[in-house]
Amino acid sequence: MEHEMKLNSSGFYWIKDKKQKLEIRLFDEKRQILTLWDIIKFRLLPDLKEEIKVKIV
Repeated sequence: MEHEMKLNSSGFYWIKDKKQKLEIRLFDEKRQILTLWDIIKFRLLPDLKEEIKVKIV
């Protein structure tokens, strides 16, 4: 399953450049449906034009 989340520029580029391997979020209703091997599509705020996809491992 693919999920979409938004990130500000610093977090987005750290993940894109593989300098950050862990993203911590509140365990709210939206995040409770995430499972291993799902894909998260991170979109860059504010215009959401740039995106990267990562796999939950």
